Amino acid sequence: MTLADLLEIEGIRNSRLRYFYYLDALDLGALAGMFTADAVCEFGPYGIWRGRAEIRERYGRVMCPAVEKGPFHSLHANTNHWVELTGADTAIGRLTLTPHAIWRTREFEAA
Repeated sequence: MTLADLLEIEGIRNSRLRYFYYLDALDLGALAGMFTADAVCEFGPYGIWRGRAEIRERYGRVMCPAVEKGPFHSLHANTNHWVELTGADTAIGRLTLTPHAIWRTREFEAA
């Protein structure tokens, strides 16, 4: 493995981390900006979204209840990253995602 390989792997890991940070921060512009202009996002029950504009708009709809609670009402903890470069411009990888819901009670808000 070369230094260039290690830098590529770290770049992929950082992309994953930025994605979940933008999601938790409700920074939908930055989140959508991570996708290519011609991206296709197949999001299960939410449908297929095409292009940055639709991806941002649809994330906004899906995240609407979260926006009312404010940023960082949920946290996506990412661990056990592995990335394997499989070609000059391809890679595969996995991570363990543990989502945490952060709910404030009235007692907490009053304190």
